[in-house]
Amino acid sequence: MIWSLRYHNRDGGFYWHSEPASASVYNPYHYPGFPSGEVWNEIATLKLMRAKALEISGLTMPVPQPPVSPRLLPITSVARSHGKAQ
Repeated sequence: MIWSLRYHNRDGGFYWHSEPASASVYNPYHYPGFPSGEVWNEIATLKLMRAKALEISGLTMPVPQPPVSPRLLPITSVARSHGKAQ
């Protein structure tokens, strides 16, 4: 169970979580896996989880498609956040 899989933050990047007692050895997974998570084998773990989920579902690995272009935040001024005055 990958209980610490974290999703994208609407303001960019990801949400993070860590276990203070782990000395940052255990951190959240971010799909599809990134080099910054190499200490906890993020890329390999997420590849294995995806492969096994497809296998359990009786599906084959789809051909990777390029990601959709990101939608940029509507920031019109560095003095404003999300287009609204602070």
